[in-house]
Amino acid sequence: MKRTILLLCALWGSLTFALAQVNPQEGYLITLDNDTIHGLIDYRTAAQNARECHFYPSEGGTPTIYTPQDILAYRFLNDGKYYVSRSVHLEEGPSKLFLEYLIEGIVNLYYLPQRLEDLYFLEDEHGEMHLCRITPQVAESTDDNVQERRAALTPAFTAFRRSTRTTNRLWESAITKKNMTRLTKAYHHEICTDEQECIQFEYDARKEQAVKIRWNLGVGASITTLSVPVVLEQPEKLKFSGAGPQIRVAADACFPRFSKGFIVQPAIALSYLMTSATHRALDYSAKLCLYDLQLGAGYRFTTADGAFSPILRAGFVISSVIHADSEYPSAAMVYLDKQAEFHTGYYLGISLQHELQRGALQLSLTYQKRNDSEISRLSSLDLGIAYCF
Repeated sequence: MKRTILLLCALWGSLTFALAQVNPQEGYLITLDNDTIHGLIDYRTAAQNARECHFYPSEGGTPTIYTPQDILAYRFLNDGKYYVSRSVHLEEGPSKLFLEYLIEGIVNLYYLPQRLEDLYFLEDEHGEMHLCRITPQVAESTDDNVQERRAALTPAFTAFRRSTRTTNRLWESAITKKNMTRLTKAYHHEICTDEQECIQFEYDARKEQAVKIRWNLGVGASITTLSVPVVLEQPEKLKFSGAGPQIRVAADACFPRFSKGFIVQPAIALSYLMTSATHRALDYSAKLCLYDLQLGAGYRFTTADGAFSPILRAGFVISSVIHADSEYPSAAMVYLDKQAEFHTGYYLGISLQHELQRGALQLSLTYQKRNDSEISRLSSLDLGIAYCF
């Protein structure tokens, strides 16, 4: 009997501990006097986080429970999730809650999940709060919910009233926390005319610490100029020049914790050129058909993060002619005989990137110059368009 009672007590204690849902994470709170206190915060469900903050000044201590009336805000350090105390008007009347602060910018975005709906609070530049109630019935756009969806999104249309592009994208998008965050950031970068920063508080700590990769697939045209000797160890040169198609694959590798502007960009490109050249002084002519394979790596720098972003690029490039046919006479096979060797040089480029709902389009202009010792010189001006994802 005693063993049974002890077992029941142990089970009851385990159940009580489990229901307490203690999940302490590093964070801090901001007091009513704007003092910051660091410690551990119980990372609970979104609904629980909106009502109370369970704060541990030290590990293993007893938590202090703060309500929205007691502190201004609290934040978790592992993912940046940020809760601020705000007075809002719900159906049951005025209430003070911890709202999850998603975006600070021209429009501030707050989030409060409920049992039957998600609430998005959009605070415009005049301090007016616009509340969107998103139920599962209006989260996706269908032919059957046009009126209900329009009514639900009208407050957001009002907050984003200065950008038709943003309101159109809002109507076409599924209303999720991720999409609302993305659209609010896009609205800021489109409308902002000064240096006001747009801050996204929540982030994925694992992704932020890792390397981010974005792929680029592109096509375009390459205007290529190739200078090669007519006869080995003689100064006379043949200059081939012409335009041909090009395909390109690149990877943007960025390191968010180090820099948001500088990106290492390894790339590989394949160009085709068919042209001819004539050396009138020597009464000499030749035709050339070649495939040029290029491998480059360098830095990419952008100063904007909006719908349209100018980009500067620079780096090193190595290329090799992987196949060539020519009508060279036997004394002028210099370049073709050396096609297995490499041209080394540099590239400079400028691009304009336009963010889409998924991915981005990039228009680019690139100048490349490569040398093969002192024997041949290869330069090109490349114009291309790429899809980034």
